Parts: sequence; C-alpha cells; structure tokens
Amino acid sequence: MAVGKIGWGFGLAMYVFFSFFAGLTDEMLYLIQRYTRQNTYSGCVRKMLGRKAEWFTDLIQLLYSFGACVGYAIIIADELHLSIAHLLRSKLSPEWEWLVSREFVLIFVTLFIILPPSLLKKITALRFTSFLAISGILYLTIVMLSQAIHTDPCGLAAAAKYICNQGVCQIEANAAAATCNGLSACVKTCQGGVSDIVRSTSNAFIFSRNIFLALPIFCYGHCSQVQFIPIVADLKEPTKKRVSAVIFFAYVLIFCVYTLNSLAGYMSFCGYATGNILDSYDSGNVPIMVGRFLIAIALCFTFPLYGYNVIYVSFSSITALFLDQLYKVVALTGALGGSMIEAIIPAAMYIQFVRETDDPVKGMKTAYGVFFIVLGVV
Repeated sequence: MAVGKIGWGFGLAMYVFFSFFAGLTDEMLYLIQRYTRQNTYSGCVRKMLGRKAEWFTDLIQLLYSFGACVGYAIIIADELHLSIAHLLRSKLSPEWEWLVSREFVLIFVTLFIILPPSLLKKITALRFTSFLAISGILYLTIVMLSQAIHTDPCGLAAAAKYICNQGVCQIEANAAAATCNGLSACVKTCQGGVSDIVRSTSNAFIFSRNIFLALPIFCYGHCSQVQFIPIVADLKEPTKKRVSAVIFFAYVLIFCVYTLNSLAGYMSFCGYATGNILDSYDSGNVPIMVGRFLIAIALCFTFPLYGYNVIYVSFSSITALFLDQLYKVVALTGALGGSMIEAIIPAAMYIQFVRETDDPVKGMKTAYGVFFIVLGVV
C-alpha cells in the first residue's frame, strides 16, 4: 500500500494532486475529442499526431492492459487462495492440499471462469460487473473503516501473524504459513528485539526514497483517460459544462473511496501494511473474506474487458503464476504505461491542438502542455 510507505499526510496530498492532475488532462482530451470527432483514444492520437504515434500509443495501451491483467490475476489468485484455503484446508488430507494452492486456484479459475467470457463476441453481457465491483469496493470500505475505528492505531498490526523475511517482519495472512503470532513475538525472534519505530507508528510524513517509488501507484490509480474518450463520445449533448461536472464528481468519488480505504488500512496496520491491503487481514476474518470473494469474482469478469483475446488472457494468468508481488507490478505498469497515457500523450495532443486552432494565447497554452509532459516524464 503506497500510503504505508510515505505516511497518511503525503498520501492525502498525492490523492489530491493526482485527482486534480487527471481531471485537467481529461479537460484537454475533451477539447481534442470535440475537435477530432473521434470515438477512441487511439483515433484522437491518429488525427492529432499521425499514424506512427497511433501505433506507439496502441503498443503502450497493450502493455498497460497486460500489466493491469497481470495485476488482476495476482489479486484473484491471492484472495481466492487465502479464502478457499482457510475454508477447506482442515477438511483435506495432506495429499490433497494442492487443490487449495495458489497455482491450482489460478489455473482453475482461468480455465473455467475467466476464459469462457473471453470467447464472447460481444462484451455487453458483462455490464453487470461494474455494479458488482462497485458494491465490493463500497462493502470493503465500510468493513475496513469499521475495523479501524474499533481498534487502536496500528492495533491490527500488533495482533497480526507474521513471517520473517530476510530479517524483517512481514504480515502473513495465511495462518498456516505464519511463523510468529503477533508483532512483538516477530520483532523478538526476527529483528533481534529491535523495533522499527517508523513502521510501528502512524506517521503523517515519511521522508525517504519511497516517495518516488509510490508515485507510479498513484498514477496507475488515476489512469482513466483511455476510457474517457468513448464516454464523452456517448454523452448526450456533451457541453463543456456537463463534461466538467462529470469529471468533477467522478474524481471526488474516486478521491473519497481511495482516501477512506487507504486511511483505514494505514491506521490499522501502519507501516506493516502489505502491498495489497487485503493481504494484511487474517484469512479467517469473515467480513474481509466476503469482500475478497466479491472483488475476486468481479475481477474475473472484468478481466476479459482488458484482454484482447484468449491467448492474451492466458498469458497474463501464466505470468501471474510466477509473480506474486502486486505492488511491483502496479508500480511498473503505472511508471511505464500510466504516465504516457495519463499525461505525456494527452499533453502532446493538446499542444498540437493549440497550434492547429491558432489560439490567441498559443504561447501560454503550449507552455501549459509542455509542463504536463515534464510532470509525466518525472
């Protein structure tokens, strides 16, 4: 979890900044869409920057979608494995425990749940997944807030189960794999009794290089520009006032959900929060387990919306078999693809738009676009 690496104060600041930043790039894209009359992100790129730029953008979108699919597969594998293993492990004899392994769960789900919808010629049948995903997120937000409110700061971290990873205590949600019961026991056996003050307390600001490592996570979480173009194209009478209102309320909702989830997770586990906050909670936590199933099922049917074909979806799941660190996958996807899609490409199109429309304040607006490109590069 990004907030756990930089503190809740920096986290709030980043959510505000990226919500504002993404909203401004959407405003750029609105002008470009109305100018080009294209219904897709790539179509706008082709009209404004040429065919070669469109090919490059398609490649970036492909890589970004692949990263997103791998991230989805990791979440599906981890959350279903934790829940199913907790429910069935005691009922299985040792020789059948492979049935609840992370690898088998992901392979089974890919073959029998994810791949069949990927064969559909029309994806309109999957429109219910948005409602399911939103319901799961809102449910988890309520549960996480409730558990955070009813415990002391960092209280769930103190009571969690741990493993010793290269001399550092790390939360382990799977009780069967944990080696230490409670943070104090782990600190004593794993860290030689030396507690990490920064990780063990709630901090508003944590000054370290982790600030730069967390930026791609925030970028990934606000990368909706590809979907924005077709949404604008489908709106009835998409006036600037109406579109601005949609952008505003969308990012206010995103900000609220992201902030509440992050603060609830950070105040519960502080610096020991895992990359995927759900993996910080014990596998036997029933309210969280319900949320795990909701999110995993929603992602199973959201997966085909990002997957281009069966081979693409299968390769994403295979990759997830060998990668289990969601934080690194999301950070890499946000750094390489998110910054291009969210900032650099929209700003480049905006600069060309300003040139073609012969704006009276061309110099100022060009500098505005260059500023966004610089931020995207950074």
